[in-house]
Amino acid sequence: MKKLFLITALLSSCIVFLQAQTAEDALRYSNLTFGGTARSVSMGGAFGALGADFSTISTNPAGIGVYKKSVLSFTPSVYTGETSSVYMGETGYDNKYNFNFGNAGFVLVSDTKNSSVFKNFQFGFGVNRTNNFHNRILTDGYNTETSIRTMWTDYANSEGSLNPFDTELAVNSGLIFYDSLSGQYLNDVTRTGLEEGYVYQRKNVVTSGSMNEIVFSAGTNIGEVLYLGATIGLPTIKYEYHSTFVESDVNDSIPYFSALEYDEHLSTTGSGFNFKFGFILKPVYWLRVGGAVHTPTFFNDMYDEYSSEVASYFDSNQNEVDDGWAKSPDGYYNYALETPMRLLGSVAVVIGKAGLLSAEYEYTDYGKAKFRSSEDDFYNVNNTIANSYTEGHNLKFGTEWMVAPMVRIRGGYQLYSSPYADAVNDGGMRQAISFGAGIRDRHFFADLAFVRSNTAQDYYMYSSEYVMPAQNTYISNQFLMTLGFRF
Repeated sequence: MKKLFLITALLSSCIVFLQAQTAEDALRYSNLTFGGTARSVSMGGAFGALGADFSTISTNPAGIGVYKKSVLSFTPSVYTGETSSVYMGETGYDNKYNFNFGNAGFVLVSDTKNSSVFKNFQFGFGVNRTNNFHNRILTDGYNTETSIRTMWTDYANSEGSLNPFDTELAVNSGLIFYDSLSGQYLNDVTRTGLEEGYVYQRKNVVTSGSMNEIVFSAGTNIGEVLYLGATIGLPTIKYEYHSTFVESDVNDSIPYFSALEYDEHLSTTGSGFNFKFGFILKPVYWLRVGGAVHTPTFFNDMYDEYSSEVASYFDSNQNEVDDGWAKSPDGYYNYALETPMRLLGSVAVVIGKAGLLSAEYEYTDYGKAKFRSSEDDFYNVNNTIANSYTEGHNLKFGTEWMVAPMVRIRGGYQLYSSPYADAVNDGGMRQAISFGAGIRDRHFFADLAFVRSNTAQDYYMYSSEYVMPAQNTYISNQFLMTLGFRF
């Protein structure tokens, strides 16, 4: 019973996301992915105990303390998000390309020649990409049990008043109507008493945007044994969502009704801040141990704009109902979001000048995310977050080997545990495999990387109370190139 309640609470929120913030929104901005330099990405992001890479400023800030020379680097990237969807026995597929920068920044190093304890001080500034939202989803199939109009009719009868973003649009476009005799909202199926037969349903979703973090970092090298660092992170969010849901009576089994189209649009922007602290300990030459703490990220400037519209089409030989169209008002909302803190531990083994092995563990509790607002206590949605999500235990592994005096090859693997509690959503675990190569000399370095990530989970076209889930597989491919200069 608890599992059923959580499934309904979490997944039914997807259909009303335009009217309120949902648990899925909190997870989207809490569940960070790979990003940064090509060297770090090619090694699975397992760089917390190694340092001297700009990516570590957003993971373990002590990595800045390993720098011995000042560095300028930037990372152009090509990203592809693709989704394969199986719904009612039918398979849909779509993808989306995006060109972006994985990171860009510089580190300045100051030598302390007169100090036997503090060997260097470092300062870094730049930006790292921490999430990519570019994707397209195509889901379609034949539903023999329900219509989205069934859901709208039930909502209209239970809510007490019509919602201007769905049920009111359904009424204004003629898809459901008020029956004065029964005092209930009905649709053309309930009016005739006939079975629905089946309808063809298709949903196209296009998402875009990203999360990027502007970083200010400082570190120091204490006796070539202990490295310390701290980062002020200023993350930003830009997320765009547009969906088109189509339902049609392809078998002409429903009186009057021919087809409908329901469009939704959401635009979210936000900015916030966090703090990160870390260390790297090198007790012996071949062993490195690292750790870091990330405070919660406080997004105090979240802003949503949203709207929806419905178009209806009826059988041409029926004069009772005309085709209709209705659009919602434009919605706006300001609020705050607090994402959970993170704890990271890492270890690396250096095998002379030949190569190295590294591993990293990340802990975060996705159920600790919270929405806040002066206008709403968000009690229900925050309770849903706490009950629907669980602790994340994420593992990263990487290796690098020298194959020539200036040439190195690399490989990596990431495993992110499912954030969903009590099997609320089948799937959610994410894996990524990466590899790359690079050349390095005293004044210049160039690195290439490729990473492929995949995850699978249930997807509902609308509320899980009314429709069976599609089984979606999400795959991303990313190619990165980092160019850097030492001075």
